[in-house]
Amino acid sequence: MVPGSTRAGHLVQRPAGHFTFEPEALPPRGLVLSGAIYRTLSEADQAMGFLHGQVQSKPAAGSLLDLVCQQEAVASCQLEGSAVTLRDLLWWEFDGSRAQGLRCSRGDLRVCANYAALLREVPDVTTDSKTDPKAAPTVGATPVLRRSLSHLHGQLFRGVRGRDAQPGQIRTSEIWLGPRGSTLQTAHFVPPAPEHIPKHLSRLIAFATEDADLPPLARVAMISWQLETIHPFVDGSGRVTRLTLVRLLEETHGAAAKLLCPSLLLAKDLGEHFRRLQSVRHQGDWGGWLLHFGNLLRDSARAGSLALTERDAVLREHQEQILREQSTVRDTAMTLLQHLTSHPIVSVQRVAELCERTFANANLLVARLEALGILDEITGRQRHRRYVYKPFVALLKNPQ
Repeated sequence: MVPGSTRAGHLVQRPAGHFTFEPEALPPRGLVLSGAIYRTLSEADQAMGFLHGQVQSKPAAGSLLDLVCQQEAVASCQLEGSAVTLRDLLWWEFDGSRAQGLRCSRGDLRVCANYAALLREVPDVTTDSKTDPKAAPTVGATPVLRRSLSHLHGQLFRGVRGRDAQPGQIRTSEIWLGPRGSTLQTAHFVPPAPEHIPKHLSRLIAFATEDADLPPLARVAMISWQLETIHPFVDGSGRVTRLTLVRLLEETHGAAAKLLCPSLLLAKDLGEHFRRLQSVRHQGDWGGWLLHFGNLLRDSARAGSLALTERDAVLREHQEQILREQSTVRDTAMTLLQHLTSHPIVSVQRVAELCERTFANANLLVARLEALGILDEITGRQRHRRYVYKPFVALLKNPQ
């Protein structure tokens, strides 16, 4: 970056000769939102509202949220260079240290599992928009940002050795972002100096909690940009930002935010995302960022609605199949089926616990569902077998 200034921030030369980017306080000076921006944000808001309606109207939606949280956790960690896959995470969460054929480090798995757990615990927040569909959602006091980002980071790296010496601690050293081998002098982007981070975070919280004449999603977009730019932690800043994004959207759109999986779309063109971030830093192109952000949320919400509809259809098909062909075990089979939509790997012992049946009865139930093609045995062993819900077989066999 060359020395200069935009309404988004300015460069400050450091004693070593390189420059750090120091963002200005939000909202941007002289910002005027175009009609295209309003339309894009409105489309995103409508798509998220529709997704929320889908979640409210489909009884199976709640059980699908856990698996979606796992998918988003994997995608988010992969964006940061982790080798973890959904196959790895599913095996790890079921079998722990006994999981077979893991393709990544246990440290990566622990971070990913922590990420999924943090997504699951996002509370449902009652807003006017959830009780009155005509009411516009608002970002109120944003308790998400009032709570400590450091605490969120600490939970993300909880139980992980060697990844971050002090989980939850704001960085005290300079970092840079660029290709392998780059330096502070040649990096594409050098975030703010560590001694300036507390000031930047304080101003960000002030913006998030004060009234502003902005569409709610525009405010969330600016908060996300600012967090990515401040980059408050040595490792994990991107994941903390994406977790915070989902939590902010949870405040305005309820549990539907968990179905967005923004990291999946980001992974398709991460270069474009970075270019949009940089265009704000270099040219103050807030309009381009808001359009990019609105498109990302709109497309994520539409993808979430489609996935929910498809999975709900599969579940109904299997429920009808059980009622038609195995009606004598329908109650226990339905209990198991509901569990499988979010936890697709089971053992006979686990089925016995879930359905409150003896091991022999659970073994019979598993055999019946296997005969229907609903369950697949995936270990090939005679003992300690594991079964997977048929729609998710590919996730266990495919390393991606």
